[in-house]
Amino acid sequence: MSNKTCMGAGIFNLDIVASKEGKELTTIIEEVGGTCGNVMAILAHMGCHTYPVARLDDSAFGQKITDDLRNFGCDTTYVTNSADGGTTLLNVIHKTDKDGNHKVSVRASGPQGGRFPNYRFILKERAQQILDTISFTPDVFFFDSPNAGHRILAEGLGVKGTLVYFEPGTSKGNDILKSIEVSHIVKFSDETIADLSFLEGFHNKLFIQTMGANGIRFKLKDNEWIHLPAVKNDKAVDWEGAGDWTTSTFINYLISNNHLNINTLTIEIVTNALNAAQAMASQSVSYMGSKGLIHAQRK
Repeated sequence: MSNKTCMGAGIFNLDIVASKEGKELTTIIEEVGGTCGNVMAILAHMGCHTYPVARLDDSAFGQKITDDLRNFGCDTTYVTNSADGGTTLLNVIHKTDKDGNHKVSVRASGPQGGRFPNYRFILKERAQQILDTISFTPDVFFFDSPNAGHRILAEGLGVKGTLVYFEPGTSKGNDILKSIEVSHIVKFSDETIADLSFLEGFHNKLFIQTMGANGIRFKLKDNEWIHLPAVKNDKAVDWEGAGDWTTSTFINYLISNNHLNINTLTIEIVTNALNAAQAMASQSVSYMGSKGLIHAQRK
């Protein structure tokens, strides 16, 4: 068993990646995805013992997500497949428009169809049960959805000494602010969060903002923002999952080098970790699918 551990809760999808030529649709990949699903799988590939926390339904799609997590090397002790769970299918279609430009369309649905995601996150009682019975303290707890059960895990594990990493998709709402309060590291994209006024009042955290082709920047505690340039890749074929490779590589760097205390993180440590993370993310986009690099390395 690896001595590196990470628990993660949040978004788990079944990604269905296809290419469309004219009217012909060809499925390329069908496997676990979602931000948390990708981070758990990528970290497991990197040698970390990962513990996804998920409440999936008992459909064939939900069971495939669980099976895929195991196949990527995750420990599914805290994954359930039950009638009251939820599963979301994310259909990602790569196509070419009439001018020859590459386009990607994304549509979420539940197992029964429709056009809405079908997420069911762990309940507060389940989160408390995990805290009360867990026999180890994870090095890192990652979460990307601010529901109450995830916040209970974040706060409880943080008290035990776990480094808490939150990746929100918006800065609006009390649940988001409460999640930031119980986190040590918060990463977000400038595409989803442009207004940074929500940072006011937080003085002992690391904020990371990704900016696509413009690179990445970070703010450690009360220091000024520091910008790091992007690592270019002229052979990119699919940007899906690049942010998850950034997150996973960054977390793996911190765990591997025992930089697990927000109070001892330095600008140099964060810079080195983010440079490594951007380099890996740049490499990942040379392959189709969010975990195409894993499949290439397994061959």
